[in-house]
Amino acid sequence: MKIFLYIISILLLTSVLFADSIQNLGDRGSINWTTGLYTIKGYGAIQLPEKEPNRGKAYLKAKAYAELDAVRNLGQLIHGISFDSVTTGGDFDEVDQLMTGRVSGHVTGLQIISDKKVERNGSEVVEVTAVCSMFSSNSVSGQILQKKLDKDYDTIQNIKPKDIQQPKVDVKVSVPITIATQNDFPVELPKREITIEESFPYAQASNGAPYTSVIFDVTGLSLTRSMSPKIRLSNGDVVWCGANFDIDSLPDRGIVAYCENINEGKTHKYAGNNPLIIKVVNICGSPKIKCDMIITDHDAAILKNENIKGKFLDKFNVLVVCDHYKI
Repeated sequence: MKIFLYIISILLLTSVLFADSIQNLGDRGSINWTTGLYTIKGYGAIQLPEKEPNRGKAYLKAKAYAELDAVRNLGQLIHGISFDSVTTGGDFDEVDQLMTGRVSGHVTGLQIISDKKVERNGSEVVEVTAVCSMFSSNSVSGQILQKKLDKDYDTIQNIKPKDIQQPKVDVKVSVPITIATQNDFPVELPKREITIEESFPYAQASNGAPYTSVIFDVTGLSLTRSMSPKIRLSNGDVVWCGANFDIDSLPDRGIVAYCENINEGKTHKYAGNNPLIIKVVNICGSPKIKCDMIITDHDAAILKNENIKGKFLDKFNVLVVCDHYKI
């Protein structure tokens, strides 16, 4: 009996964790921000025998319609995604082209993983389930993201970096730093600011070994998940934004991976054996999309110093732990 209860508890815990890692968007589908996959469903009605006596042909026709329905649902899903703190998928023409059919009926990278006959409202329909990578260069959202990041990179090249005072040692900064253009800065930090002594454990190397990744701890804050979040200082300066991200070289992953808790972040495949953990002190962005994270000046300096040794930012081994998030 105890073994049975133990197994049930494990199954319930697994189901809760799995559910929490997925952002459900109703009938349009869902997004797994940890694996970077869209899951989309589509439906096609099966013609009655009097209209199509050949039942196999009727099924295939319904399946073809269900696949197109899945493509439309993918367009609607991308339409609502936050790409950064000021733009969503609905701000890009590519999504509207997809939804209105001006793009081919098939989206490269969309894979049908199952099809079956189900009953809906008393009628037989074919239900197809499809998956698509968020970041593949062949995906719609991947192409949009690459265009946006190319624009961000050009902006970075035209702005003179602002140096952050380095702790103890003076090193060359290799991480992009730009001046924010938003109007909601400076951001007020929590009343009990994190001091250098308190933040230092988050940025202390283990036996001097290079860090293999960075985990930004945003627990307790209602972060909006997005495809290209930025790490900022309280005055709005961008510490890191992943502007040199190349989708062609990293087709199956994004700029950051979102996790539900620290343990999940530490065991993530991008974390490696020595992740750097930095506490995020606030979030910012537009009134509706707060996807950018604010860290202290001290932690920003540590981040940049350690990246010179570990190159984890260059490899995009970046994870964000958020237990509260907005859709």
